[in-house]
Amino acid sequence: MRTTGAIAVRAGLALGAAAAGARADVNTLVEWQVSPDNVHWSSTVTAQPGAFVFVRARVSYTGTTPPLAFASMVFQPTVSNWDAVGANVDSLAPFVNGGVGGNTSTPIGVVTDPTDPTQFGRLSPFGRMAFSSTNRLFGHVHSDGSGGAPQGGWLRIAQARVTGWIGTTGNTTGGSGVHLAQLSNGDCHCTNPPPATNYQSQNVAVFKFGIRLSDDSPSRLLRVDSPMAAFGNRNTATGEREVYWWANFNESMGSLRGTPQVLPASIRVGQSAARTSTTTATWAITPISRLSSTVWRETAARPATAPTWTGTAIPAPTPTSRRSSGSSRAGAADALPSGRAPLASSAPMMAR
Repeated sequence: MRTTGAIAVRAGLALGAAAAGARADVNTLVEWQVSPDNVHWSSTVTAQPGAFVFVRARVSYTGTTPPLAFASMVFQPTVSNWDAVGANVDSLAPFVNGGVGGNTSTPIGVVTDPTDPTQFGRLSPFGRMAFSSTNRLFGHVHSDGSGGAPQGGWLRIAQARVTGWIGTTGNTTGGSGVHLAQLSNGDCHCTNPPPATNYQSQNVAVFKFGIRLSDDSPSRLLRVDSPMAAFGNRNTATGEREVYWWANFNESMGSLRGTPQVLPASIRVGQSAARTSTTTATWAITPISRLSSTVWRETAARPATAPTWTGTAIPAPTPTSRRSSGSSRAGAADALPSGRAPLASSAPMMAR
């Protein structure tokens, strides 16, 4: 389901890229969506404590030169306001094969049927890189600043070995996040052929995970995001975190490169799906710059009279094009597997 917020972002991408000046053009929209049933998807969902929520990331090409297909991206999904304290806590659904493997591993390590409500992880054919038990996909839970994270409760999905928050030692280049990649031509006549290449360039679902909300009753707002400082494919010359798209069959790496623009999603917990009132609620949603340019919070107090709420009443925040600059030493855990283009050994630390 395409939301109004998503359409508005798509329409503004060309203007945003033109205004970027010397920065790399924005060439990809990373759109987060949530669903109560793995069928109906949108940028917001209202759920009750104890409910299960499906989450997915889609990518769409927004550059000027038509691509052959999506090539690669590395990111670290995050969820704010994660309930990590007490007897009842939020939980992340298990990934396919425990987060181990890839497109051609045995057992297979990717989602082969996105409609299956029990399969979570990278969607086929975007598991070109096979994860081992050491660097398997893992849901890191941070609470009260643990691992250098901001205060509060957080879920961060990355490789198991990277225990520190984004920008801390061992997690600066983005190379240890969730690797999404496919071959430019999957129809090879090799011993262990990969799945067929996905040649779509719009609304391509690449990653999916599931959340079982805790039974705790307090109302809260969870934001699903992928902070810019946690993206990989860092350009050593500009410091930009890039997304690669294939231009033709003959490339070893995707040559159509640009920065991503992220549209977060939200999960409102403990609010009824609809309330009746004649009062219109006005909300201001602004970024918390000290955390991430796409970590958001509500800044307006609720009106005295209960407004009318629906599952899609919360306006989707409109993201802005972002750039990373600066440097710091990268930890050993940032090393890339063989066969991938080297990333820079320096990257910006997240502002705290």
